[in-house]
Amino acid sequence: MNNKSFSFLIASRNDDYEGKPIERLRLSVKHNYEILKRYNIDFEILICDWGSEITKKIQDVLDLEEIDVKCFYVPQEICNKFDTPFSEVHALNLLFRKAEKNFVARLDQDIMLGERFVKWIADTENLDEVLHWSVRRDMNNMNHILIDEHTMPWDNSWSNGAGSYSSFFGAVGILMYPTIKMKKLRGYNEKNIYRNHMEHELLKRLVANDNEKFVDLGILLDRPFYHIPHSRSDGEKRKANNFVNGEFTNICENDENWGLFEFDNVIKIYNCIR
Repeated sequence: MNNKSFSFLIASRNDDYEGKPIERLRLSVKHNYEILKRYNIDFEILICDWGSEITKKIQDVLDLEEIDVKCFYVPQEICNKFDTPFSEVHALNLLFRKAEKNFVARLDQDIMLGERFVKWIADTENLDEVLHWSVRRDMNNMNHILIDEHTMPWDNSWSNGAGSYSSFFGAVGILMYPTIKMKKLRGYNEKNIYRNHMEHELLKRLVANDNEKFVDLGILLDRPFYHIPHSRSDGEKRKANNFVNGEFTNICENDENWGLFEFDNVIKIYNCIR
């Protein structure tokens, strides 16, 4: 049976946080939607809008004509419950819960899918129902907006350790996992509300609990996941999640309310198609 359908999941904000994300989000969503359509992939794109001001929610400013994207708006009063300006683990776990396709595929808001990856999922008859992962490639400047024949300039800094746990320290290109397994796992560790080590913790947990295998798409496909460059307008970084001597101090104990389940009645769903 063909198991190939994909929920591409993105968490974002509509403000100046870490370099005006909307411009990058608009570019990446448009590119990814078009290339997935070109290869007849069965997919959906879900965006979590983390606490935008009510007058300028993401679905109001994306301005994507004829692109079907669902946006889940988490209001500020919920976001303010967490000691961080952007809890990606909660935003992404919400989307893991809401995903309806067979695989969830987590992307950053500024990751553009390369044709090598999309062709691979189109050509592969049945995907292994395990964790798929890759670090990203960093594009040199915003002029490189067309990805053709895998010729983009890139930063080689994440090449060491590819195919091992250490590759999960790199910035995410994609994390893809069977949806039913992710829901059983209850997603990312929701104690890790700061930056870094989200994926590494998840992999360590999988291997420890279920001896789960994983596919390093960085090795298999040579990392066709392209990061749009940007400045950090706030000049600061979020605090990092605790990580000491190769181990996490936060143990995952997500309960039945994982992914903001208890707030479902106030989280609004919008369709961004114009």
